Amino acid sequence: MKILHEDNHIIIVNKPFNLLTQGDATHDDSLFDQVKKYIKTKYRKPGNVYLGLVHRLDRPASGLIAFAKTSKAASRLSKQLRESKFTKRYLALVEDHVEVGETQTLLHYLKKLQTKNLVKISNTPKQDYKKATMIYKALDIHNKHISQHSSNFSLVINNLLKSTRKIYPNHTSFSLLEVNLITGRPHQIRAQLSYIGHPIIGDVKYGAASFLPDKNIGLIAYHLSFIHPTTRKILSFTL
Repeated sequence: MKILHEDNHIIIVNKPFNLLTQGDATHDDSLFDQVKKYIKTKYRKPGNVYLGLVHRLDRPASGLIAFAKTSKAASRLSKQLRESKFTKRYLALVEDHVEVGETQTLLHYLKKLQTKNLVKISNTPKQDYKKATMIYKALDIHNKHISQHSSNFSLVINNLLKSTRKIYPNHTSFSLLEVNLITGRPHQIRAQLSYIGHPIIGDVKYGAASFLPDKNIGLIAYHLSFIHPTTRKILSFTL
């Protein structure tokens, strides 16, 4: 668990692939439990430790998550999420070609099937379906603007593409998308990209051609931006 920022009210951590954000019926280890244990140990807190879950990442995905260390912070961050003032950006490696520079706003309606841990999607409003909106832009992985996120960014992506092509021998093209999530529905990015014919690599649940070796998917939450719940300063974090 890598901590990017911590103060009296919030803690920002990088969730590894294939780790639950919050515990479920499997009783597997979760990031939520790890952060609580870290706070309890570091500050020698007796009894239970408060930790507010503000948003989630799917188990097979990786990236930045903000937790609240106080109830005040949890309430204010949740309000920002509801009002779309909490910016979450992702990188998704998807099947097939999307023209570099293409930008699209996707609007669908989603319903979570709890028993199957799967999302159904519709083009039109339906009962019990929730509105889901996101914007994506196709990136050029060799572009210097993209590479500035990390000195090794292009190398990492190229190595990932090389290994992906071994797993996907019948696929000749893949695309890297930057996704700006407007709403935060369960499995939203995975379901919407699959619906338009570009499932995320490794995401067999939503139509990908093959699993990746570690059963993770090509989705990373690489950027968070929001207003600090007490100082009111704008905070921005990028992997």
